[in-house]
Amino acid sequence: MGEVEGEPWAAIELESGEVLADPFHPTADLAEMLRLRAARIRAAEQPALASKRRFRRITAAAARALPGRRRRVPAELGP
Repeated sequence: MGEVEGEPWAAIELESGEVLADPFHPTADLAEMLRLRAARIRAAEQPALASKRRFRRITAAAARALPGRRRRVPAELGP
């Protein structure tokens, strides 16, 4: 949320990037700062998601490679 002197002027939805702004205040610069901040937050979260995907692929490959020791990959880690 973007505030000016403690008063909310704009906010952004992190997933969609949709900005909600007070039409009675000049918020273009504030909205742009919120977009940049949201992009940084999303970028910081992406490595964690990529790491989970990589772990899923490795465990699935290991389960296929071990003869006679088929393991079920938990649903939350499966493809």
